[in-house]
Amino acid sequence: MQTDDRLPLYVQVKNHIMDAIASGAYPPGSKLPTEHQWMEMMNVGRGTVRSALTELEHEGIIVKRHGIGTFAGEPKQSFSFEPVLSLTYSLRKMGLKTDNIIIAKETVKPAGKLLDYWGTLSEVGRLKRLRLAGGRPVAVEDSYFVPDVFESVCRVKPGGSVAREILAMPGITIARAEFVIEIRQPDDSERSSLRLPGGENVAELTRWTFAKGRKIPISFVRFVMPENMMSSSALITGET
Repeated sequence: MQTDDRLPLYVQVKNHIMDAIASGAYPPGSKLPTEHQWMEMMNVGRGTVRSALTELEHEGIIVKRHGIGTFAGEPKQSFSFEPVLSLTYSLRKMGLKTDNIIIAKETVKPAGKLLDYWGTLSEVGRLKRLRLAGGRPVAVEDSYFVPDVFESVCRVKPGGSVAREILAMPGITIARAEFVIEIRQPDDSERSSLRLPGGENVAELTRWTFAKGRKIPISFVRFVMPENMMSSSALITGET
């Protein structure tokens, strides 16, 4: 296994195992190597392997059966869409601790860009957050949701993943997402929130998310981050 000094070793092991499962080397339901075999294959210690496997089990990517072994989990909707919808997923995959500061949680009347798809709705839910990674601000996220989805979003704890909550909703199957990315100058509020030096631009991502069987999108997000973070593709996904 090639190593990357920028990531904790257990995260690299975790990603290696995930990639092996995703590639089909270990089909759903197939038995995985033992802890000792992973240690030998990747030349790492038991504690490192155990930490990686514990996280993979928690995320449902692998299944442990007492006295039998560890197996590749069955494919789930969140495997394909969570990396696309969730900044929390991307940052944690990089070994970073995430947190959120809630700026606004309210219902509003659709206006401006929201009228593109939601002109017939009398109100939608809004959740605006400052996203933190490793204790520093990395993005300002302004998200809007149709009423039934907003009810579920309101149950998410401040540090939790909104995308994961939506993906777990009964009857919600994500069909597609429409993205637009623009590089521009930040406004005064964005510059202050993201602690940007003078002259630094921001990348603004807007995204509509569509669910199967629904005529209108279930969410819209406007996601603003420092332009220099665009060099990491994992950080341009945003999170509904």
